[in-house]
Amino acid sequence: MQWLKFDSLPAFAKNQLRSLLQAIHSRRIRTPTETYFASNQVLDSVRESESNSDYRKASPSLKTDWIGPDGSNGGSGSGKLRTPPADLGTRDSSITAIEDSEMIKPTDANLKSRGATEPLTRWLISTAKERKTLTYGEAKRRLETECGFGTTFPTRMGLVAGTAMDEILKHDPTAPLLNVLLVRADTRLPGYRVNSYLRKRFPEANSGDIRNNPEFRKNIVQKAAQYVYAYTGWDDLYRQIFGNNPDPTTIETTEERDGIFYGRRGEGDNHKRLRLWVKNNPGKLKNEYRKVKAETEVKLLSGDRVDVVYYAEKKTVAIEVKSRDSNWADLRRGIYQCIKYRAVLDAQVLQQSIPVHSLLVTEEELDGGLKQLAKNMKVKYQVVSPE
Repeated sequence: MQWLKFDSLPAFAKNQLRSLLQAIHSRRIRTPTETYFASNQVLDSVRESESNSDYRKASPSLKTDWIGPDGSNGGSGSGKLRTPPADLGTRDSSITAIEDSEMIKPTDANLKSRGATEPLTRWLISTAKERKTLTYGEAKRRLETECGFGTTFPTRMGLVAGTAMDEILKHDPTAPLLNVLLVRADTRLPGYRVNSYLRKRFPEANSGDIRNNPEFRKNIVQKAAQYVYAYTGWDDLYRQIFGNNPDPTTIETTEERDGIFYGRRGEGDNHKRLRLWVKNNPGKLKNEYRKVKAETEVKLLSGDRVDVVYYAEKKTVAIEVKSRDSNWADLRRGIYQCIKYRAVLDAQVLQQSIPVHSLLVTEEELDGGLKQLAKNMKVKYQVVSPE
C-alpha cells in the first residue's frame, strides 16, 4: 500500500479529509464503523479523480487502496471497496459523516445564517458570563474547527456578530450590546462596525469623535460591556431566538488554578506561554527591567509559587500572570495573590533592605471595579499582547 501525500490530492479530496478530521474531533464520528465508511468515501473521491487524465498526468504513480478500520487494505490500487468485516455491521442510515465534499464557504449569506450566528451568540454569552472578551481570531478558528467553515478572514466575524446582534435586538430592543465583546487582539476593542450600535444606544457617543478619538471610544465601549456583564437574561433570550438552550458548559464557581476553569487542573497552555514570555522579556514590560535577573515558578517559604520574579539591583518584583483564559473572578484573585506574594517576599528579604514590589500581568483589560480594587490595594497591573 502506498501513502498518499496530502499536497498531491485534488482540492475536493483535501476538503473531505479536513471534514473527516473535524468530524472526529467534534465527535460527530464516534465508532469504527462510521470512521471506516467515511474514510472510504474520501478514498473513493481520490480514486475517481485518478480516472481524470489531467490529474493522472500530474500524478502518474498515484495508487489508492481501501483502508479498513484495522489498518488493512483491500488490494494495491484495485479501487474496489473492500467489504467491511462482519463485526462492523452495516452502515446506519443516520450516519451523516462527510456528506458534503467541501467545507462551508464563508460567503455573506453563510456567515449571516444561523449556522454561524447561533454558535457565535453562544460563545459570546459564555464570554459575558466570564466577564471576558473574545477575539476575532479566536472566533474565526472556532467557526472553522467546530462548525465546518472554510478559511475565513478574522475581520469577517464582524458581519456574523452584527447579524447576531440584530436578531437579539428584534427580540429585545433594550438588550445590552453583546457584540462589543468581540474584539481585536491588538487593541482589545471591537471593530468599527459596532459604532452604529453605540451611537443608537448611548447619546454621549454622538457628542464626540467616536471614530477618531480612541480614548473616547474606549470609554463608551467599556460602559457598554459593563451592561453586558451585568445582564442576567442571556439564557432566556437565547432560547427565544434559537429555540434551545445555550452551550451547556457552565461557569466554574469554585477557586480557579493557573487560569484554568471548568474544573480542569494544572497549568494551561496560555498561562504557560504568558508566564515564559514575561520571564524572557522583562524589557518589554518596562525599560528599566532590561537587565534584571528573572526566575520563574519561584517557591516562597509560605509554600506558594510566584509565576515570575525580577531581581533588580535596587528592588525585587513579584509577578502574577493571568492569561486570556482567566475570567473576572480569576483576575480578582490575581490582585490578592500579588498582595500575598509581596508580603511574604518582603519578609524573606527583610534583612537585605531591598524593597519588594508586585505586578499583575494580564492579557485582558481590568474592568472599573477591578481597577479600583488594584488601586486601593496598591497593586500595579499591566496588560500585554505577547503575540
